[in-house]
Amino acid sequence: MNVERQVQIFCEDLTQAWHRIRPHSPFDLVLADPPYSEGWEQRIFRALPWERMLKPGGFFCLEWGSLEAKVPPLDRPFPFLVKTRERTYGDTVLTTYYRDTDYRDTEGSLE
Repeated sequence: MNVERQVQIFCEDLTQAWHRIRPHSPFDLVLADPPYSEGWEQRIFRALPWERMLKPGGFFCLEWGSLEAKVPPLDRPFPFLVKTRERTYGDTVLTTYYRDTDYRDTEGSLE
């Protein structure tokens, strides 16, 4: 399958890596495992241009700590991101969002 040629892993703060990965966006899949208990669960949504980062039909998977989170449960951070799955394993939560392909902005045009 030659996955190695199709996948790139960045082990750094996504907000800092954005300038390097931007030319390759949008992506089909984004995985994030930010530090627990530091508010990254919400910061990651506010700091990044998700409408440019994730392809319509793409998935964003976020690992976060429910017990240590300093924010309320994550539901729908943007109208075009739909929570499709959430599983809790101890105090770890894995939440998956899907970028809605049918989302229309307020002017009625597709994103």
